[in-house]
This record gives sequence, C-alpha cells and structure tokens, in this order.
Amino acid sequence: SPACDKYSRLPGCPRDYSPVCGTDGKTYPNECVLCLSNSEENKNVQIYKSGMC
Repeated sequence: SPACDKYSRLPGCPRDYSPVCGTDGKTYPNECVLCLSNSEENKNVQIYKSGMC
C-alpha cells in the first residue's frame, strides 16, 4: 500500500514522474499524488502496480 504518511507533512507533492497504477484503474504521476487524491476525495486507492495502468 502507498506510504502516505511520509507525504502528510508536505504542502504539496514532489514533481518527479514515477507513475503508479491505482486499484481504481487510474495512472497517477507518482505515489504522493495518489495519496493526495485519496485524502482529498476520502478514498482508499491502493497501488495495483508500478508504472502505467
């Protein structure tokens, strides 16, 4: 599962591109963006695999 706690103190996400595929079928640019999306939309999307979906 994504390591969201390590991003919780940041004001935003790093801009690095290292895509992950979420269990919702969406490709996220990096793990942090997936975590941010989860917290903003109150979801619990996990990482299905590294790379694009």
